[in-house]
Amino acid sequence: MKYRIAVVLVGLAGVAAAQPGRLRHEYVPPETLARFDPARAEAAILGDGPMPDAIRRDGARLEQPGPPGADSPLLRDPETPPPSDAPSIPRPEEARPDRETGADSNLKYHVIYNPSVAPLRRNVAFDTVEDDYRLTIADSPRRRVPIVGDRKARPGRELFWGDLKVDLVGEDAPLPSVAPDMRILALRTEPSGVAVTLVKDAADNFYVRAPAHRGEVRLVFLVDADQAYFSSPVPGNVLLGHAGGDPMTALPPRARRAGQRVLGKLGMGPEMPFDQGLDALVGYFRGFRAGPPPDSSADIYEDLALGEVGVCRHRSFAFMITARAAGVPTRVVHNEAHAFVEVRAPDGRWRRVDLGGEAPELSIGGGEGRRLHQPTPDAFPKPEAYQSQYSSMLTHGAPPGESTAAGDPPAIEGAPPPLGPDGPPAVGDGVAPGDGGGGDGMGGAVGDGSDAIDGIAEGASDGEGDPPVTDDPFAPPVGPPTAVPLPEVVEGDVADALPSDGLPEGVPVRVQLEMPEALSGFRGEALGETARGRVVDPTTGQGVAGVKIQLYLVPVGHGVPVPVGKGRQTGADGRFEAPITLPPTLRLGAYRLVAASEGTPSWAAGRSDVP
Repeated sequence: MKYRIAVVLVGLAGVAAAQPGRLRHEYVPPETLARFDPARAEAAILGDGPMPDAIRRDGARLEQPGPPGADSPLLRDPETPPPSDAPSIPRPEEARPDRETGADSNLKYHVIYNPSVAPLRRNVAFDTVEDDYRLTIADSPRRRVPIVGDRKARPGRELFWGDLKVDLVGEDAPLPSVAPDMRILALRTEPSGVAVTLVKDAADNFYVRAPAHRGEVRLVFLVDADQAYFSSPVPGNVLLGHAGGDPMTALPPRARRAGQRVLGKLGMGPEMPFDQGLDALVGYFRGFRAGPPPDSSADIYEDLALGEVGVCRHRSFAFMITARAAGVPTRVVHNEAHAFVEVRAPDGRWRRVDLGGEAPELSIGGGEGRRLHQPTPDAFPKPEAYQSQYSSMLTHGAPPGESTAAGDPPAIEGAPPPLGPDGPPAVGDGVAPGDGGGGDGMGGAVGDGSDAIDGIAEGASDGEGDPPVTDDPFAPPVGPPTAVPLPEVVEGDVADALPSDGLPEGVPVRVQLEMPEALSGFRGEALGETARGRVVDPTTGQGVAGVKIQLYLVPVGHGVPVPVGKGRQTGADGRFEAPITLPPTLRLGAYRLVAASEGTPSWAAGRSDVP
């Protein structure tokens, strides 16, 4: 197959060639430039030995958690009374829908990770909908989670310290996580020498297993997670319902029928492009408001979904049923203060989707001396009501001061300052830790590796399919948003990961793309060229009509393919054409232009850069 490669050199936004009506230079506030400082974006693991001394993220040094304090949290069964001398975190085994749709009472959340992912920690992920609409965890074999032992930060993955106490009673003890693909890089126990194994189930719930030990154990650990989970665009060259039949779209017959009725009333369906369909779902459920219960019928799901009322648990429950009815793999995640959903995109990677929630106050414990994780704002619709809710305010901007007057935003108390140079000096830079020293602590005491766990090889690596370990000085910063709107930075894994998994098997079409050898342009502007190509039968060379084509900019080297514009349909002769406008959020760099086709009942997907 013959095709041309277009290398696109993207210039800085606001710096343009001299043309009428365009500025050669544009003032950029210093606080905005600071967010693009490579020194801020640097992520590093500091120190030798089984347990590193510290990590460096966005200009802040975060020390290994020090001695435990009275506020070190304990994960417990919700049926067990909370201890009187320390905070505890309940972890339910199921969730039942209810009609208490008014604003939640004051919520309490305790920090485990540093940076803290408040209020979006994964205590438990539910992957099954029962006949009575209960959300549960499917029975599945639990697979071992190795301690990887990496000593370099990997591009596209974010680092976190963890600190938690668990009560080991001969059964697997749940371990809250920051992301479903979380890797354990290092771990120690107190008391030392306790042999533990980490495992997880099919819903990516993590557990601690210690057959030979009984009693309370403190775990101090370093993890990393896929940056795409927290904020990353989703592809649009497949249908919303492309994964229909996947176990993560399973519903009981009653729920599936109800979900299809709701989709019909909302004007949505599995035939929508994935990105547009997901945008529509997220925008709809983020628009819910707390208030009186909806009119009651025989189906609580339909009442909530069509009544557009409820807080985080109602939105997440109704979203899961609706999305699964459309063929979108979805799970619901709960913690002690919040509920949200996870969606698996066509690239096979999970995305965290917060739908918001309403409460007059959120109190965060254990945040002293820690930092707050604020990823690049997600690309989903953000209705005005959603932007003033506690979860959005924590993840997308600085929390407000105390405020309890009617109509005011919720009061958020105890939130750590965000990462970045604008925050206070971190522990390890001559600043003493806050009182209580436990939880997500950055205490001054640093482990020397002598407390390495028995029974697990600290330096072991799974070694399967890992990308090369390289330093990435252009990794995107994750500091707080500023008053100046800032484009989302696209970042991720290998460049060849165009979405094609799960599409129909069979003979792929041949996608031909004709372009000039090289083009250059500015973000947010049209290149003045039109991409032209043809989809043909590889056997006969005849054009194939009615195939959807999506253009992508594929970074040269590492990075996630970036969709360009909307999908196009091939004409009767199999030809297609599309103008090229560079996305305003594109990173600087060189790119290949690739056309990817959607699979059909007759043809498998094809790509212009694959013979």
